[in-house]
Amino acid sequence: MTASPLYAPGLHGFLYLPTGALIYGPFALIPQPLDSYIWRLFLSVALVAAVRRYTAMLIPGTGLAAAGTVLALAIPAAAIDLLRGQMTLLMIAVLLVATVEAAAGRNRRAGLLLALSVVVKPLALIPAMLILVAVPHAGLGFVAGLALGILVGLLHPDPNYAITQWVAVVEKLRTASAPDTGTWFDVGAVFKRLGWIGPSEQLFALRSVAALATLMLAMLASHRFATRIAVILCLHLGVCYLLLWNPRVEEGSYVMLALLAGGQFLIASQTPGGKMPAGFTLVLCLALGTHMYGDWVYRPTATWIKQLMAMAWMLTLAGAIAFPKALLSRLSAFGWAAVYPFQASENGSSAGLPCCQLGPVVADHQPRLAASGDQGAEFTGNAGAGQRGVGHQRQTLACEVIHHR
Repeated sequence: MTASPLYAPGLHGFLYLPTGALIYGPFALIPQPLDSYIWRLFLSVALVAAVRRYTAMLIPGTGLAAAGTVLALAIPAAAIDLLRGQMTLLMIAVLLVATVEAAAGRNRRAGLLLALSVVVKPLALIPAMLILVAVPHAGLGFVAGLALGILVGLLHPDPNYAITQWVAVVEKLRTASAPDTGTWFDVGAVFKRLGWIGPSEQLFALRSVAALATLMLAMLASHRFATRIAVILCLHLGVCYLLLWNPRVEEGSYVMLALLAGGQFLIASQTPGGKMPAGFTLVLCLALGTHMYGDWVYRPTATWIKQLMAMAWMLTLAGAIAFPKALLSRLSAFGWAAVYPFQASENGSSAGLPCCQLGPVVADHQPRLAASGDQGAEFTGNAGAGQRGVGHQRQTLACEVIHHR
């Protein structure tokens, strides 16, 4: 309300939409340093609530124990952003809830929440747009939410000041998106440390190719998988793209991947024969928090391990989406699971090799898929609310466990 400029010249400073300032506004009224403590408490509560809803969608009926498991795995990676009070925690919390709403077929609410995530932090635009690939009917709510966010940002006693800030944010984000200094944790940062590219090179062509490939994977996922599965896949794809190719990704941002991988650990650990994929996701979550284990672990790994984990997860997603049958047939000869947190399989077994699908363990040990609102009911490819498919193919979030007979 003081009409002070929000955006200063340079790479750093306020990197959010003008409307984003209103999110922290109520906390700014609290005396210091109490405002900082309450803000971090708010971020923690928001994240816990979002993870609880997300895990309830993955495995219904597990309650706080499931959410606690995911949060415990994410603590090492989350420590940095929680200490700094970063908006990334609120952004991923909103994205998780939006994913739950989209998976449940509540498209209008999902679209509004996706718009809110962008208002919270503009970087959310990437995963939000990919999720919209899987649920295009949420687009109307998304556009309406963005329009409302812009309108709220223009509500100021001095209209000229408000318009000036919206013009300034475009220039600020353009400048901040091309850093030539600082310590970042994307793929480009690895290339720069190895001396493969110069400090000011932005890898525009490579980032564009990666963006196109990610979009194609999202489209393929939305075509091959049930909608409820596709939105989760698209969220994973969007997070991985941000971590690998955002030129100013910060170390604490990897908490997003830790939370998603923690969800997959939760399912794999409750699936018969799921030790291999559970171990894979456990190692990944722990590797994203190496900054918490002391210099003897952190210094040798600081410049590459988080990017390696994100790349491994992205390749896992790409393989599961693009080549599920080919990968299964080649790996089945080894008699053990392909460590794929996501996999599509046809109903029954392939070549006499039973598949144990990622989902809650039920009394008769038959594979089921956890989904919001159906308490572990099986997904099939039959047409239905929030589902796509043909015939009786079962499409499922699956970490295929292949047992050689």
